Amino acid sequence: MFDIIRDNISAKEEAILARDMMKNISYDFGNKDTLVAWQKRVWVLVRYQKSLWAYQLLRELSGRLQKTGNQSIQASYEPILVWLSYVAFDELVQEELLTFFKASNIGIIFNDQDYYDLSRLLRLRLSLEPMEARDKLREKIFNALHANE
Repeated sequence: MFDIIRDNISAKEEAILARDMMKNISYDFGNKDTLVAWQKRVWVLVRYQKSLWAYQLLRELSGRLQKTGNQSIQASYEPILVWLSYVAFDELVQEELLTFFKASNIGIIFNDQDYYDLSRLLRLRLSLEPMEARDKLREKIFNALHANE
């Protein structure tokens, strides 16, 4: 996804998005330009690691997509939701983290040309957990990954 976006985003667009990610957001899911705008937005979030904005956008976008009830639209935005979850990794509560590993197509991250290190993020996240909770969380993530089809 990102190799195409990198070639089609201008430096000016990137700078504007990097400064104010929440500006001019469109939720007109029937418009193909909206999907491209979201892809650009997510690419900038990944590039600049803006986790708080990614988390806010993840919650907003996933809620609005669920309300559409349209499986086709939801499927076309799935890579965007996966990447938003990846960038927002530090902000995800434990339940959201487990849902990410259980239900998301994390292969999208592994298949990207510029592979982003998910295992590094996981190790960092686990290191922030209290010692007594770390092993339980690690086991829950292990089980969630095995439940992911």
